[in-house]
Amino acid sequence: MNYNIFAYQQRLLGKVFKMVPLNGKETLLDIGCGDGVFTRLISKHVGLILGVDMVPSSNWKKIKVRNVQFIVADACNLPFINECFDIVFEKDALHHIKDYWKVLKEIVRVMRREGTAIFIEANRYNPILYFHMTLMKHHEHFTKKYFETLLLTAFRKCYFMSIESHVYPIKTKYILKLIYILEDSLSKIPFLKNYLAYNIAIAKNGNQGY
Repeated sequence: MNYNIFAYQQRLLGKVFKMVPLNGKETLLDIGCGDGVFTRLISKHVGLILGVDMVPSSNWKKIKVRNVQFIVADACNLPFINECFDIVFEKDALHHIKDYWKVLKEIVRVMRREGTAIFIEANRYNPILYFHMTLMKHHEHFTKKYFETLLLTAFRKCYFMSIESHVYPIKTKYILKLIYILEDSLSKIPFLKNYLAYNIAIAKNGNQGY
């Protein structure tokens, strides 16, 4: 059993939202929301959040939060008007979608002109994730280089960062704290950045590439 899944989720989101200041009134779209766990966590920081996925999850009905809604929809053809979201968020969904270029166009379409898109994608060449997710589960994660090229084609401005973050089956908070310190230190070593677990992009300012 994994004892620190919640801590991992909070830690990952904390690093992202340090770079994206929120006032608590934003409308946010969570693309490929899955079971809605990240949707619920983010809901504490925004005014309204919509989780979208092709396949409904039984967990959606358990998330009874005032500002959370879930919709079954295709990310390649989002059922929303133009420029209606302040923030569009996706975690580990883009690499699952065959026509991810179309998804990027849809994200550009539905985000407001001064809006922000947040992308979190696992790194194909992280040693742990490569064996677990790429070889064993056949996930076609992006490399860091391709991830950056892809988003710079779609958006005028992108801020990129890479972080190390995993779920560890450990109960002891002291040991976890030491692991987190080690993970944070890895992101400061230049030659390791191509191999850290997650690549993150914060994108703004429309569709220069299209």
